Amino acid sequence: MSLLVWGFLGFIAGFIASKIVHRTGPRLELDILFGIVGAVIGGSLFTILGMEGATATVVGAAILLAAYQSLSRAAR
Repeated sequence: MSLLVWGFLGFIAGFIASKIVHRTGPRLELDILFGIVGAVIGGSLFTILGMEGATATVVGAAILLAAYQSLSRAAR
């Protein structure tokens, strides 16, 4: 998959995660950014491991978003 597709899927994952967790948009941009970065990292890692697909991209985005959410809650 291309970097553009990974970015698009990360955008969608970040947007959905932001709506599920926050329901309003004060951190929408940051969630989308982390979704895109996570999707690119996840897509790259899964490609290196020989597994490609949209699932790999979404898994990477979900892992990074979950880590960000848990760290931001621990800091409060």
